[in-house]
Amino acid sequence: MAVTGVTATTSIAGQKGAYPQNSGFDDYFLWQVEPVNPDPRYKDPVIYTRDGSKSFQGEYGPDLFAAFAKKFIEKNRDTSFFLYYPMVLTHDPFQATPDSQDFSASKAKDKSSPAYFGSMVAYMDKKVGEIIKTVQEQGISRKTLIIFAGDNGTSPSIISVLDGKEVKGGKGRTTVYGTHVPLIAYWEGVVKPGQVNHNLIDFTDILPTFLETAGKEKPADFHTDGTSFYGQLLNKKNAAKRDWVFCAYDPKWGSFKPATWIQDKQWKLYQTGEFYDLQQDPEEKYAIQTTNLTPREMAGKEKLKQQLLNILQPGR
Repeated sequence: MAVTGVTATTSIAGQKGAYPQNSGFDDYFLWQVEPVNPDPRYKDPVIYTRDGSKSFQGEYGPDLFAAFAKKFIEKNRDTSFFLYYPMVLTHDPFQATPDSQDFSASKAKDKSSPAYFGSMVAYMDKKVGEIIKTVQEQGISRKTLIIFAGDNGTSPSIISVLDGKEVKGGKGRTTVYGTHVPLIAYWEGVVKPGQVNHNLIDFTDILPTFLETAGKEKPADFHTDGTSFYGQLLNKKNAAKRDWVFCAYDPKWGSFKPATWIQDKQWKLYQTGEFYDLQQDPEEKYAIQTTNLTPREMAGKEKLKQQLLNILQPGR
């Protein structure tokens, strides 16, 4: 199997194991995060490859990344391959795109402006469309699974509108606006278009899903907390589903505090004991007073509490 990575937006230069060649990638074309004075990722980007780094003056990073991805797909159309493409869009700094009239006069080090966020989202859609079109043109859309997913909530500087309600970005926070992200699957002729799945999916589910999709058995020494959602992609009646999601959050940036919690679609329980009804209070403004729980609330909390103890105190 050919393996490549197009961009890597969370690696730290010089950190052991941070580079793609240390993680099983055969080829890569990436923007590398630097801890101080990071290189530009949009206009005039600095790109790292197996041959070293290069500054692409007058170019736009997302165009270069997409071009590399499309070439990789074309080259490997007759074999199995894995393409990992963590897009730099739509991360800050929010800057003009080539489709903006401000682009020609813009500079690589321009300050971030939320006014450009909408056009960056549109440009991201454009690049994703190009990838899908390439897969179709190469005649492999019926044997290629494409998964598009967000990695965290939107920047707090961005105000979006959801169902007619203004929503402030929750990136870095543990509420639904920081942790509930888009997940879209495309597989022509296999995944039924237009279906909406309301089941819980966790990022630990991605690897076992890929293994099952590829028809590969899990190695004997392979351990994961993930649950394959391959059956759900195929809309099978008895497809495996997860009942809860566990998260241990230990931020190393900003003023955010560590937090550990478990949740299902209705309830959320923190290790600290805070308990919320996510259907009624998605922003977690009002913790449920645990001294006066209804029978329904008590059952929901007790179920999550036992699961949390099983995770934090295995074999107790």
